[in-house]
Amino acid sequence: MTTKDVEMLVTGEKVLVHLNGFDQSIKSGGSLCTRFMGRCLKQQRFCPIEAKDWREVKMRCGVMLMQHIRQEKFSLPERENVDRVLFLILNDKYRARKYRVKCDLFKLVTKKLKEVEGVDLVEAQEIEYTEEEILEGLDLVEAPDNINIQQWNDYKKLLRSSHSKKLSELGKKARDEKLHFHTTGARSHARIRDDFMMKNNREPYPLEFF
Repeated sequence: MTTKDVEMLVTGEKVLVHLNGFDQSIKSGGSLCTRFMGRCLKQQRFCPIEAKDWREVKMRCGVMLMQHIRQEKFSLPERENVDRVLFLILNDKYRARKYRVKCDLFKLVTKKLKEVEGVDLVEAQEIEYTEEEILEGLDLVEAPDNINIQQWNDYKKLLRSSHSKKLSELGKKARDEKLHFHTTGARSHARIRDDFMMKNNREPYPLEFF
């Protein structure tokens, strides 16, 4: 199944999700559930683009997200810890999506700035704009079809705020200090651990898992 297939499920149909001892989703159903959460965060009704951070998204849309994921689309136990784990996954996916949206927007603004200035292809490869120049050029980009003008203006105001700039600097510093990266593709650590246990009939040693 794909995430689009999940959206097309009729009322009463759900995808079964297996959990491990830590209430983390595993197997193919767990992978599908995780991908579906990423799909939900691309929708404005579940994740307003103008939200300041994940806490605001959770406060405004958390109940609706949980209802859509657990009560309407996936069969998951009704336990407090299950919700906690799901929210942790949503938090990680929200931060990654927020970063990608910002990067794509900055690339589009850069392209618009070069068009306005009449820069040719040879010069375009050498010109680099500062973040301040890109933020000033945000008004050159029109709001996407699924976002109204007020939300778009609020999002641009957020990007230009001192709070957003501070978070950006902290994020850059954290990425520079990261020494180890997840290199197992779309499989989560929970699925990797479960696959190892199924194959070897035991828990992996810490160094083995690393």
